[in-house]
Amino acid sequence: MLLKGITIEDVLDGRSEIRNKVIVRIFREAKIVEQWGRGVQRIIQLCENKGLKKPDIIESGMFVKFILYRKSDAKSNEA
Repeated sequence: MLLKGITIEDVLDGRSEIRNKVIVRIFREAKIVEQWGRGVQRIIQLCENKGLKKPDIIESGMFVKFILYRKSDAKSNEA
């Protein structure tokens, strides 16, 4: 779930809050993280670059759901 006070719009704007400082330190030392708060924006950009529909982000209770879309196979729908 999103942290208290953070909305989906905040996430889309790149806002990021650290939940676990130990994991953050490990990721930073391993150079796994490019930039904090860019993951969702990067996913959306990659979908757009591939001509895919923008993902839906739905917050429901304690969960946040990302719905990713794929291109439909036009050939399989023609018959």
